Amino acid sequence: MDSIDVPEVARSNNDTEKSSGLGITRDDSEDDNLQTAAYVVSRVKGHLAIQLLIIQVVTDLYKMHWRSLSVGTVDVLLEIYSSIALHSHQLNSETTLQLKLQRACTILEISDPPMVHFENESYQNYLNFLYDLLMNKPSVSTEKNIEGELISVCVEVLQMYLDCAGLRYITQKAASSPMVHWVLPLGSAKKEELAARTPLVLSVLQILASLERDLFRKHISQLFPPLVDLVRSEHSSREVQRILSNIFQSCIGPVIMQL
Repeated sequence: MDSIDVPEVARSNNDTEKSSGLGITRDDSEDDNLQTAAYVVSRVKGHLAIQLLIIQVVTDLYKMHWRSLSVGTVDVLLEIYSSIALHSHQLNSETTLQLKLQRACTILEISDPPMVHFENESYQNYLNFLYDLLMNKPSVSTEKNIEGELISVCVEVLQMYLDCAGLRYITQKAASSPMVHWVLPLGSAKKEELAARTPLVLSVLQILASLERDLFRKHISQLFPPLVDLVRSEHSSREVQRILSNIFQSCIGPVIMQL
């Protein structure tokens, strides 16, 4: 969607109601805003549903024909997965849009557009596609540098999780300043979002834990900083800490011992 403009809407009060011979009615402009807001929310939900449907169709086609896919076809699939994942992240990064949609949905008493779900599904399918190429199509994987793209997407997902946990700002500042930074407890909304993002992070950690030792060592400079921040992060599931501990013991530990 090129642009989304959600009109400002407000709950009814004495200023937005006026009397008539038939009783109390809403101001026409408020009714127009409510109708427009409902339309925009509906359009956003429809847009997300279509994007998710595209992902599902592409994934189903890949599963049926993966053995015979040409490099050119893989290029097309990579573009579809990456563009939808990027789009989902951009939508979730629009804080003002998110607040307007939430406000409109609260007033209209309807559910919010599933933005985080859209982002999770987009990146999960993207990761699955890259990992499957890496494991099952080595020639294509080498030619298209699937290994590097998989690691980059894994780091991106970890960073999104850390952003939600309030750790990205701390990490960036720590590189240039020796000041002590406190990690503040998350509010209920952020805790809920963090819980929603947990399955995707678990998927990333499972992928990283399954990589060959030499491959992991090759990309450790990219992986080590976000993994360290994950240790400090708040988690909604103990499974994150369990797999993270396994990665440090079986993947990072041996690399450090060889230094």
